Amino acid sequence: MLKRQKKNLSEPSGFALYAWVFGMGLISTGLSAQEFILPMDDISRMQMVREDVHRQTAVHSGMQPVYTGFIEDFDPDAAVHRDTSAARSLVHRKIFEEHLVIADKPGLRFVFDPIFNFSGGEELRRNGFPEGNPNPLYVNTRGFAVSGKVGDAVYVYTDFTENQARFPVYLTDFVQNYNVVPGMGRVKPFGEGGYDFSMASGFVGFNPAKWLTVQAGHFKHFLGHGSRSLLLSDNAFNYPFAGYTLSLWGGKVQLRNNVALMQSLERLPLGDAPESLFKRKRVSFNYLSIKPVKSLEIGFYEAVMWRAFREGSGNTPFDYSALNPLIFTNTLRFGLDDPNRNAMVGVNAAWQPVDKLRLYGQYMRDRGGNAKGGFQAGVHAYGLAKYFDVRLEYNQAEEGSYAAANALQGFTHLNQPLAHPLGSGFREVLGAVTFLRKRWYARAEWVSADLTAGLRDPLLTPEAGAAEAMRVFYQDYRVAYIFNPRNQMQVFAGFTDRSTEADAVNTRNAFWYFGLKTRLPRTYRNF
Repeated sequence: MLKRQKKNLSEPSGFALYAWVFGMGLISTGLSAQEFILPMDDISRMQMVREDVHRQTAVHSGMQPVYTGFIEDFDPDAAVHRDTSAARSLVHRKIFEEHLVIADKPGLRFVFDPIFNFSGGEELRRNGFPEGNPNPLYVNTRGFAVSGKVGDAVYVYTDFTENQARFPVYLTDFVQNYNVVPGMGRVKPFGEGGYDFSMASGFVGFNPAKWLTVQAGHFKHFLGHGSRSLLLSDNAFNYPFAGYTLSLWGGKVQLRNNVALMQSLERLPLGDAPESLFKRKRVSFNYLSIKPVKSLEIGFYEAVMWRAFREGSGNTPFDYSALNPLIFTNTLRFGLDDPNRNAMVGVNAAWQPVDKLRLYGQYMRDRGGNAKGGFQAGVHAYGLAKYFDVRLEYNQAEEGSYAAANALQGFTHLNQPLAHPLGSGFREVLGAVTFLRKRWYARAEWVSADLTAGLRDPLLTPEAGAAEAMRVFYQDYRVAYIFNPRNQMQVFAGFTDRSTEADAVNTRNAFWYFGLKTRLPRTYRNF
């Protein structure tokens, strides 16, 4: 089996790369994708864990994406059977084994894949919801992804998708309330009850030394070892960022520092332009992780949301304290309740006491007028009977966490929480059983959450009206056959049932779905 170091860099403006690579035609030179990061979708993450990549000394999996320059001899496709027989035809290899376009020249290597999701379905129940959003359900996604390597140290990645969809009614409710699709961007109406939206990712990476990587682009991050994160997740839309990663003391210590630009969907005061820009905010992430032994990883996290707009005076200058890499020093300097800065601190840890079993958890402390906090505790057993993974996870966040006295300082981006999709004020139990054998994949997931009465939306200030208490139960069952493990092209089918119990209105939304798709960014619809 081919072993490879995956390296990859991304550039936000990808049209020129797309046109160039597509023009190269179906070139096959045996090049594996030179990826700079490991993909963050559920199947790729599962393969990484089953290969015990997280137990390598220099691999700190507590913050994702994981940079492959720190990984020794890992092929993320290894957990899915691949027939690489040279006797296969070009068409067979392109459909079942390889990237669509592979360009390999001295000092310049690129791969190109289409991205798509053609799926449909039908609602079986929509009890408690108003009429509207008629059946059938559908998703129509088309796009492309390009990744490559220039020389020995520069990497690029870019992707783009255009989407039209008609969602089940509980997701339509979300879109109407927040004007965004979960994990995606803003929407505009499309057809009868549908929406049109797009998504773009890209970054450039530079790996000048084995102990240093530098990155900039338009992407997401995830901090944690579980299904959820109470610190930072890939729940919201992509955002512009720049940062670096230092690997020290033989890989036992890793420091990651990122500065990112977030925005609200509240526009600036209208000037000469017919449509004003949105109000923005800046955030800095510091994450220091330590692996005293291969089976134990402990990370310390600090995030500060810096004011970028002030009513009456407009945009504010960049505060260079955001570039301070010394974790917790900004919080010690400004405190957790500064009116111009909203700080959050936390601890993230994972321990593997025996093979195939990981224990993990988080603790978060925040202040939005009053001290708020939350914690996570989880257990993940993987590779059971070779093919099964089982996860059980508990998450809790106090009402009012992630919010601030100034609504623009809350830990949100494009109207979505930067941490847990439920916002705050919840107690949640999540369970999942996953099966992966060769090209067959199946997953069953259950979520039960109790939401407290009070301030649960980080977009709001503590003075906002309280939401009513609610109980949410979500279950989803899915089966898929993976045709091509390189781009995860798969045919899939499933069933979802979601219900809520509240004093005012109880709801239930159930639907089935099926489709054909490739690898896509992870989105959270289990809320």
